[in-house]
Amino acid sequence: MQSFNPSQMTYDADEPAVGLIGLISGQVQLLLGRGNQIHALAHLAQPGDWFGGEVVLSGTGRTVRLQAKSAVSVAHLSQRSIETIVQAAPPPAWRWIGMLSASNISAAMMTNEYFKSREPHKRCVAVLLRLAHCRSK
Repeated sequence: MQSFNPSQMTYDADEPAVGLIGLISGQVQLLLGRGNQIHALAHLAQPGDWFGGEVVLSGTGRTVRLQAKSAVSVAHLSQRSIETIVQAAPPPAWRWIGMLSASNISAAMMTNEYFKSREPHKRCVAVLLRLAHCRSK
């Protein structure tokens, strides 16, 4: 388990994959953009959210930044631990990691749709409903 202070980077884009990260407490911002690019808020994660499925499956570097919005605690499940669990588990175990990635992609696409609205009040309402978990991921 690791703890981070508000505004501290939990992990950054292009860092090597180190496994899955689960949010235990607090809130983290998922930010899009690399290097000196503007980092746009794509998602506000709540306890119970997991990140890193796509890099566990692909073995590539991370593609987003996670920044603590408040004091946070995260759990880390290493790549080696994941491989041990999956080898001992029935074949569907890898499917759960794939479903994690698909869920995160779905949330990102829905957020993108919210921001496409040309009417500011509709955009605001859609984002507030999403943040209040009144709309599905």
